[in-house]
Amino acid sequence: MVETNNPGAPGRIGREALFERVTWSVFIAGLSGALLARKWPAIREALGGFEPRRVAAWGAQNVAAYLDSPAVVRNERKILDTVTNARRLVRLEREHGSISSYLSGLEDLGATGAANHLQITFAGLGDRTSLHLARALGVPEESLLLRDSDPVAGAGIAGLFRL
Repeated sequence: MVETNNPGAPGRIGREALFERVTWSVFIAGLSGALLARKWPAIREALGGFEPRRVAAWGAQNVAAYLDSPAVVRNERKILDTVTNARRLVRLEREHGSISSYLSGLEDLGATGAANHLQITFAGLGDRTSLHLARALGVPEESLLLRDSDPVAGAGIAGLFRL
């Protein structure tokens, strides 16, 4: 099963781990965590250990073969989003030089900003799943960013009204 504990700084997660977390976030919507956890090993195997380059090369035959297996979650929209996301990860890695470099750029956005960015970047993510993904990736909450960069924010709401 995908780890949901905070791995620390977002830049410390690799390509396969990010692909697995994105895929979990796509698949969990509308499903019970227990069901997904039971099927996750078969999904991991079917998706080649979450190697995005392998899944990015999938065509209609690969999708059909995946959907034929009773061991996995057989939702065509979710698997098509997963193939799209694999292709996007490959592109992001090429554009940024590494997945770590891409993820490091999310830290300054805070969890909500990163969630919005992730929802635009990856197919199949909703508001809640993208926020959960941002937090699982270790993106700090906005309040932590403000406290560290703004001396007024550290004083609480009273600090906003200093005269």
